[in-house]
Amino acid sequence: MPIVAQVAIPMQALVLNQFRDVEIAGVEMDLEVQKGLRAAEVESVKADRTEAEPGQKVTLVVGLKEFHGGQVSRTIEVQVPKDAQPGTMASITVCDSDVTLVQRVVQDPGFFQPRDFKGLVDAIKLVPSATKLYVHSSFQKRGLRYGGDAMPQLPSSVTNMLVFGTEVGMAAPLVEDARMEVEMPWVVTGHEQISVLIKEPREKR
Repeated sequence: MPIVAQVAIPMQALVLNQFRDVEIAGVEMDLEVQKGLRAAEVESVKADRTEAEPGQKVTLVVGLKEFHGGQVSRTIEVQVPKDAQPGTMASITVCDSDVTLVQRVVQDPGFFQPRDFKGLVDAIKLVPSATKLYVHSSFQKRGLRYGGDAMPQLPSSVTNMLVFGTEVGMAAPLVEDARMEVEMPWVVTGHEQISVLIKEPREKR
């Protein structure tokens, strides 16, 4: 069934698209069949620090449980942006393909609502792989997003005026969402999330 779905879902999106007529000439697949179920579930995520300065790296140790097997771990480094806002919490999510797709839709809903046929094809090509581990890191940066435009260099007095002196929804935190993917030897399921406090640097960089 998972194999059928990987073919049927994109074909349905193509055939039922609103932009142009599509005729499917054929489908080609290369399959490698292995005995047993090679799967692992994300069970835990630990970071080497609970606080990090802008520009530092956070090392994650991801614990996974193999199906009918033992526990294994993978180490992943996450780079904190140099302009991350001190005093804010960075959210880091380690997840499977289903959760990363939801994350991407939330972060960029317009991409998955294409306005033309090319946009539809681009969205289909970016459907995540079930054999990868995905890391989503969300960092709040200095400044804000006002009316959809990024304003990273605003003084704090102006930021406060825009946040508290305009209609609701016009001003929002300026957030950088970074994604990483790591190829794994299993079908990955599950997700875990941690938070890291961004603190003031000890010295100006």
